[in-house]
Amino acid sequence: MRRWLRVVLPGSEVLAIFLGVYALFEAFYWFERVVLGAVPGQELTRIRDLVVLAAAVHYGLARVTRFHPLYDNSYREWLEKTPWTAARPLPVGPVHLVPQDAIVVLGLTLMTLPRLASHPAMVPLGFLCGYLAAQALSLWPTGAKPFAYAVAFGLGLVVRFWSMPLVALGIAAALYVPAYLGLRHSLRRFPWDVPGFFRLSWWKSLQNPTGEHDLQGPRQQILGWPYDRLTPRPDPPSISGLDASLISLLAGWWIYAIAAFFIDAAGAAAQPQVFVWWLVPVSFGLLAIGAGIRSTLYCWAHKPPISVWGRIRTFRWIIPGYDRAVMAPAAALVLPQVALLIAALVLPHGLVSPAVLCALPVTIGLLILLSGQPPLRRWLLTGQHRIVPGYTKNKTLPALTGDYFDEVIEI
Repeated sequence: MRRWLRVVLPGSEVLAIFLGVYALFEAFYWFERVVLGAVPGQELTRIRDLVVLAAAVHYGLARVTRFHPLYDNSYREWLEKTPWTAARPLPVGPVHLVPQDAIVVLGLTLMTLPRLASHPAMVPLGFLCGYLAAQALSLWPTGAKPFAYAVAFGLGLVVRFWSMPLVALGIAAALYVPAYLGLRHSLRRFPWDVPGFFRLSWWKSLQNPTGEHDLQGPRQQILGWPYDRLTPRPDPPSISGLDASLISLLAGWWIYAIAAFFIDAAGAAAQPQVFVWWLVPVSFGLLAIGAGIRSTLYCWAHKPPISVWGRIRTFRWIIPGYDRAVMAPAAALVLPQVALLIAALVLPHGLVSPAVLCALPVTIGLLILLSGQPPLRRWLLTGQHRIVPGYTKNKTLPALTGDYFDEVIEI
């Protein structure tokens, strides 16, 4: 029985930390009640329930990240070299839910029942949210995008009804069906064409921090400037129009669900317009971060053909071949805020929910950033720019001598 349950339990260190923190809050409660003779408030009980809820969410995340081959490079690469198929169970452990999970979640729920300060459905709800979130992230790069979108949109609905735990728990339980179907679909497609993000050396170092140095990175940089910029490289990341639209709608849906939850929690006495105007700078900040990331991807190490002073002096204030790279980020910062102001001022009061107005700028801005022209690969090949070294750890590159090669290989 112990070995049967141990398959899905986290490590001993995690269990020890959780039980220690839980026992600490219990000790504080009974010390205040028995030794001091006072009636403890609900604060300690609420914090204790938050600790248990955090443990449930962590357990749900770990149920996927510990056993899914996507999150472990060595496990996935070893599995690719074996005759394993989806008809067999995964060697390390199951990714789908098993009866042991019900026992663990039930035990966590029972730990909150004495002096209950929250709804008992919150613990299984937190577990399912963590599990489904990790599943949605794993379904995207493993060839099960429709199921990933279904789970992600469903989790937004869970957030929308978070104040009604039983309803949210029912929605989360129903979302396990597309999550399981997507898992089976992705396992049947194994081995996967995993994105390069999961094959980078820093990702491997997170999984094996005490391992040997990866020599692939240094060997790729031994040519120095400008040869390392001219060597063949894989195509830069790109996204289809359908994915850009769905991701934008997903972000807007989540903003709507969160805003609607807080507006409902504030009660009828609060003015919903306050939430809208408070979210305007927040949405602008998020879009500014996205615009900065897109501009960096395009313009890093690719500078304009002439300087700012050269533009002014030659009256070439706009260089279409280069400046088109920053048109989408600029539009993503301006157009969504204009649309929000027009919708808030022109539409009759009460016709559109304030939560919808909160989601409007993020949806429009993200759609512009993801699908705006030109595509990154086309701009890198045809843009009117000059290639510069960019940032390097060593500003002065050594001569390409035999000693230098030996030094790099010995890293």
